[in-house]
Amino acid sequence: MSEALADTTATTAAPDGAVSVSGTTDAAAPAPAAEQAGTLLGSDPVEKPVTAPADWPEDWRTKVAGEDAKEIARLQRMGSPADVWKAYRALEAKISSGQLKQGLKPDATPEEVKTWRAENGLPESPEGYKPQLPNGMIPGEADAPLITGFQKTAHELGMTPDQFNKTLAWYYNEVDADAAQRVENDKAFRATAEDQLRAEWGPQYRAEVKGIANFLEASAPAGLSDVLFNSRTSDGKLLGDHPEVLRWLSGMVRTVNPMATLVPAGSADPLKAGAARIEEIEGIMKTDQRRYWNDAEMQSEYGKLLEAKASMTGRAA
Repeated sequence: MSEALADTTATTAAPDGAVSVSGTTDAAAPAPAAEQAGTLLGSDPVEKPVTAPADWPEDWRTKVAGEDAKEIARLQRMGSPADVWKAYRALEAKISSGQLKQGLKPDATPEEVKTWRAENGLPESPEGYKPQLPNGMIPGEADAPLITGFQKTAHELGMTPDQFNKTLAWYYNEVDADAAQRVENDKAFRATAEDQLRAEWGPQYRAEVKGIANFLEASAPAGLSDVLFNSRTSDGKLLGDHPEVLRWLSGMVRTVNPMATLVPAGSADPLKAGAARIEEIEGIMKTDQRRYWNDAEMQSEYGKLLEAKASMTGRAA
């Protein structure tokens, strides 16, 4: 049996002393040598990507903020820790760009204040705030005290020139809007008041209004009618359009100077103007009776003028 094995295999010595097996018949291929694992020090380190979890845990806000309810509430604004990182990066960018400035210390010295104002582009004094309004608008002289006061306030608050002018522009826009709204309100109130008085006074509406104007022109000190009619009630309505005021004045006219309702508006002396109109109508009666007797309106006017003249003459006596 040993001879048969010798026929099929033979052993030879390899130059390095290892044993080599060869044969003249089919034989199994030699097994590959086992690969050694090596050591950490003996291998080249390879970077491996860190695999993030598919989703953040539901309690990630609590893990970050602990038991601080306020901080947890703030984190509710964030959808995930990725949003926290984005917010941090945005803040970092603002700081790097200089958008976030350090505030002034409460106990800052005058020199520190001066330096801080210069670094932040703030005027050194209130007068350094120059009004620059949109559309070339320039504040009037009447607004000078307002501008001066606001300059002082802006300086105390540390406002930038841009903030100063934007606030000033907002103020004037509000003033303009308020004025425009007041005009619309006045129109609406005037229309309503006129409708009421026309319904009450009928065809005599114009005469009543004219009489009030003449009465004030003849009786009131110069300029008083303008002050009175342009004054406003507590709810912003003009007295010159107020039905109650006009009714009261109409009553005064009828009592004190009834002639005022019969002569043209603006007559400084209604009694004299009334006498002149009576004389004019009587002249027509003498020279053109047909015209007078065919004009019912003139006849009515003549009668009212005589009544007013008699009333005022009797009162004077």
